[in-house]
Amino acid sequence: MDTLAPILHKISYMALPLLFAMVFHEFAHGWLANKCGDPTAKLQGRLTLNPMAHIDPLGTVILPLICLALPGSFLLGWAKPIPVDPRNMGQPRRDMALVVANSVNSDALTASLRNAAPAFVRAVEVFDVYRGAGLPEGKKSVAIRVLMQDTERTLADNEIEGACQRMLENAQQQHGAALRA
Repeated sequence: MDTLAPILHKISYMALPLLFAMVFHEFAHGWLANKCGDPTAKLQGRLTLNPMAHIDPLGTVILPLICLALPGSFLLGWAKPIPVDPRNMGQPRRDMALVVANSVNSDALTASLRNAAPAFVRAVEVFDVYRGAGLPEGKKSVAIRVLMQDTERTLADNEIEGACQRMLENAQQQHGAALRA
């Protein structure tokens, strides 16, 4: 019974903080990946602070117990790594609202945007059309979402902005479109 108290004391000030740090660390990886567009950890139930979802038998149980049994004051361990699918990340999105004449077909507008888009633009889609207060007579606002991804490299901000500018210029020339202020 005399040997149990020091072990419990060591667990309370070494093992529990290590467990909390490992779980929080892996949760943070999953949270950030989710914010960047990769829901893999969330879909697998790993986006949680529940330690059970992050326990690696060797790194979270066996190695820390061996360290606790050895003389000295060190503790090593790791949690089960969060799954990340990099194909889901790095997809910059740009939304823009274009003011055009009521007679302009939304499909024709998105086609003109796609025609001016570089190869890394994956999708151009309309997600809202508004007519009413705040717009000139005979005009509508078309909200467009542009999804970009290059599978070989990370896109630079100037490339993304340049692509949007070229697409907007093409829509201005073909349909008299203007960015909604």
